[in-house]
Amino acid sequence: MKFLYTLVLGFACLTVNAQNLIVLDAATKQPVPFTLVTAILRGEPVSRDYCNQDGTLTVSVKNYEMLQFSCLGYKEVVIKKSDVGAQVLLQPDAFELDEVVISGKTDVLTVGYIDNKKLNFSGTAAGFQDAVYIPNTLGSATTIKSFLFKIVKSKNRFAYRLHFYKPSLIAHTPGEEITHDNIIGFIEKDAKGLTELDLSVYAVEFPLEGVYVSIEGLGTCDANGTITETKKDAFITYETFRTAEPIFCHQPEFFIKNGWINENERIIRDFEYMKEPVPKDALRAPSFGLKVYR
Repeated sequence: MKFLYTLVLGFACLTVNAQNLIVLDAATKQPVPFTLVTAILRGEPVSRDYCNQDGTLTVSVKNYEMLQFSCLGYKEVVIKKSDVGAQVLLQPDAFELDEVVISGKTDVLTVGYIDNKKLNFSGTAAGFQDAVYIPNTLGSATTIKSFLFKIVKSKNRFAYRLHFYKPSLIAHTPGEEITHDNIIGFIEKDAKGLTELDLSVYAVEFPLEGVYVSIEGLGTCDANGTITETKKDAFITYETFRTAEPIFCHQPEFFIKNGWINENERIIRDFEYMKEPVPKDALRAPSFGLKVYR
């Protein structure tokens, strides 16, 4: 899926034919699925593409100086245009997990908003993130077993990536990312209702301070995980619920520098500016949930 800026260039640009490449794990030489590839010109992104599930990508943008390769679990790589080859190797990013003791814990508790009454729907497309804050009321950190949400509409097979963030200390927005693996899920065509993604193999922490769980849209794809160029219905929608707390954040296309926007606070500011009361159904959030060990 491509996200293109409209640029007015004041000089003649060099052109090249489309180039095919594959992104591999430098240690295992296995493909890295859905790596984000950003073409950069004069210090600004001009195009962003996701690789396919098999790590392949056709670089069709002609005017750029560098390609930036980034994916959860790997160190970011920036390569000059003249040095871009048929293979790109990403080094696994070393990290230290916080010690979370789950030995002997077999009970599972559902937290979050999956059972809240449906109000409406929201959704995501390629290059966008929706994040919802889920508090930890257990009294201690633990590990997440699975992620839950309820699909309203999916006209095409859709790929997404999960992110987990600690809450920011200075705003009602996601802060430090604590996801260390490239966690990919798929929504099948015409799927509806409850969807659960198993996370038991990833050892994702559910911190004492709670967590923002986020869906990053990767785009529509076929059964082999090849990103398709579908322009119609290239998104998924999921249930939302009414909230009185500022827990729902949205990140526009990744090249937007404003970062996270707290949607609930934005709506409140808009009505305050208009000097009108906030309607009771105006504040909503996706009905995301988690199963956690206790």
